[in-house]
Amino acid sequence: MANVMTTVIWRSMQYKGSEVVREVAWIIFDECPNAKEFADWVAKVHRQPCHIVYTDYRPTVLQHYIFPSGGNGDRKRESGKWRKGLILGRAGEESDIFKMVKMIIQRQYDPVILFSFSKRECEFLAMQMAKMDLNEDDEKVNIETIFWSAMDMLSDDDKKLPQVSNMLPLLKRGIGVHHYGLLPTLKEVIEILFQEGLIKCLLQQRLSA
Repeated sequence: MANVMTTVIWRSMQYKGSEVVREVAWIIFDECPNAKEFADWVAKVHRQPCHIVYTDYRPTVLQHYIFPSGGNGDRKRESGKWRKGLILGRAGEESDIFKMVKMIIQRQYDPVILFSFSKRECEFLAMQMAKMDLNEDDEKVNIETIFWSAMDMLSDDDKKLPQVSNMLPLLKRGIGVHHYGLLPTLKEVIEILFQEGLIKCLLQQRLSA
């Protein structure tokens, strides 16, 4: 069985001595910077080969878009070239971020991941995105089933926490929040829902370098 996760989650599992780590046969790092130096270090520490697989082939063509502050998502051309503008305006301009996500969803480029360095901002942006309903009725039923199956593992007190009770309405609308203040079980169910395509817009806290 294959599991997909961030390096931060993998590191946390190692530090906590997770039982899953003992069953791991292969670890694959995708798009790793300084790959040769990293592979040499791993090979030296573990005294066994560490293979680098390289390709410049992209199954999905990388496209660059510029969303001007105050724009509506329409792309305009001048002399055969796309007109350029500012990507984002001032902090707190919720309408721009909302319109940007809405445009991406309408063009069927989802799922969308919005990164933030702040837990509070993740939750603030999620409230903005909650104006949209991105899931069908059958998807909402699946989400509720998966959610409560996972939450049954929590104590009665934990089930009453605001982060648990407030999360389900968002998830049913296809909006997810993932940050380091969430209960591990809640983070895990959000990761599962995202992998299953039931979360269309994920607000992810990203640690600063």
